[in-house]
Amino acid sequence: MTSQQVVIARVLRFTLIAGLALVVGAIVWYLASRGRPRAVEPARVESIPEKKVERQEGVEHFDFKGERVIQVKAARHYAGQNGRYYLEGSVKVKEVDTKSSREKFIQGDTISYDRGWKDVILVGQASIQGEGLKVESSVLRYQKEPEMIQTESGAVFSYRKISGQAEQLRYFTDNGSLWLEGNVQLEFRDETRSEDALILRTSTFAYSRQERKGQARGDLIFSLGLNQGQADSLFFEVTEDEREIEKIELRGRARAIFVSDGVS
Repeated sequence: MTSQQVVIARVLRFTLIAGLALVVGAIVWYLASRGRPRAVEPARVESIPEKKVERQEGVEHFDFKGERVIQVKAARHYAGQNGRYYLEGSVKVKEVDTKSSREKFIQGDTISYDRGWKDVILVGQASIQGEGLKVESSVLRYQKEPEMIQTESGAVFSYRKISGQAEQLRYFTDNGSLWLEGNVQLEFRDETRSEDALILRTSTFAYSRQERKGQARGDLIFSLGLNQGQADSLFFEVTEDEREIEKIELRGRARAIFVSDGVS
């Protein structure tokens, strides 16, 4: 090989090496300019809130809560977002206290309850029945501590010999106290004289089974057979067996008409 050819070969080799260096440099620059791939954040593992999932259809089961046995029948059951449980579709619940043998029957279109069945809310054609009391409303709440039935959505009820309706109702099971407020209409029937019922229209009403006493206050109008009247308030007492009205007392701007043997 001549000296001229050697020079040309060296030039070509240098050019090739320089070209490769430029290509490699361009690749490195391109990758560097793109940066590292964005790190994928791992999915946060959090407690999954309870939702309307895993619905159970055609539910029929028993819950055992201490001395209480709760029998449930419903079309559907699921856990809600707020830590409560829901029953839907012609819900029927029977609660039995194994110590006292007391029973309650609870019904509603939808019923929600907490884990301990200590706070139960009934919605839509709701009713609770037990221990001589039956309450019907569009919304009812049943609590265990203290044991109480209440509503502010209007109620129709019957309690032993008393029946009627009111806008608000509270009934305390432990002491048998009934409290009503708002457009109260009552009928107290005396078993010994079925044709005569004490009928009251008033603003508020309270009755204590322990004391066997009751009172009505506010815009009171009453009738008992042919007897009728009005007053600011009315107090009454019943016999020990709660079958008869033993005493009635009117107070405050009282006016009454009493009829005896057809003579007023």
